[in-house]
Amino acid sequence: MVGLTDLGEVAWEIEQVMNRWLERQQPASAELLELIALASAAFTGWIGRLRSRETFMLDGKTIVERAQKLRAVEPEPEEITVGTTRLARSFFDIYAKEALQHVQTLEAQSKASDEFARAAHTLASSSRTAGFDAVADLAAALEHWTPVASHVSASRDGGTGEGGGRQAA
Repeated sequence: MVGLTDLGEVAWEIEQVMNRWLERQQPASAELLELIALASAAFTGWIGRLRSRETFMLDGKTIVERAQKLRAVEPEPEEITVGTTRLARSFFDIYAKEALQHVQTLEAQSKASDEFARAAHTLASSSRTAGFDAVADLAAALEHWTPVASHVSASRDGGTGEGGGRQAA
């Protein structure tokens, strides 16, 4: 019969993609749903033509190529390793997003302030929790430096702190 081998090849490619998705227990992606919609529409047309005994050339090349491309895509690892620290990908993504916000807060401050200290404190604690001890140590040092920097800054601005003004010679 015309096209049944080609029809079977296209169906096999779709089955392979679906089996791989099920095996990995992945949620359906936009690309997978597009492939399924494309294949469904094509199969509906092909089956209609076969039923009416119409002679036609079955061209499943686009569907096969998309299926093979999707099958070749490796999912993101469930864990990520940074140096010697291993984290769940989802935890790392949350940490990285929040850490970036705290670093941006630190960079935006021109003076040591309560906001600077809070950002340093939160970055230190979240980094320690995530296992990034070097970042945690640096952020903790910044947090502990903040009151000293505020005191020195007040002294330079004419405050009453130690070393506040120049003495006459």
